[in-house]
Amino acid sequence: MSDHLRGLPRPPYSPRLDPLIFNEMDFNVARFLKSHLLSQRPPEEVAIHLMCMFRSWHQVPAGSLPSDDLELAILLDFIPRRRFLPPEALKPGEAQDRILVEWRKFKDGALAEWTLHSDGRYYHPEVVEVAIARYERYLGRKQAAEATNRKRKAKKDAK
Repeated sequence: MSDHLRGLPRPPYSPRLDPLIFNEMDFNVARFLKSHLLSQRPPEEVAIHLMCMFRSWHQVPAGSLPSDDLELAILLDFIPRRRFLPPEALKPGEAQDRILVEWRKFKDGALAEWTLHSDGRYYHPEVVEVAIARYERYLGRKQAAEATNRKRKAKKDAK
């Protein structure tokens, strides 16, 4: 573990929580509309915050984001299209520098409710809550299906 990660909270669940078992993300619109985020942050940061939530859903573990700025900016498709030349028109390294400069303008606001954990990934409490609930439902359905299959097999074997 890196020194800068010591003392941070442990990840809220298994690092192998696979997003492939989740087709859809439950999103509580009423809860979001009541959040302080909407009243305290500019619209750009709110939009980026939402993109963080949605992109995190298909990360491993589900509901997390990388802490590396460039990796995160690329994941969020954070390419400054309006103000700069297209990244491919810039010298190597220059595109990354400009992307990072633009991303860092919004980073604090966009990640305001996210917490860095000891695995070097950010987690959002609401996304974590939804991922855990979804995973528990998945396990319940899986266990019920396995029990049904065992009963069928036992019935078949008894004949």
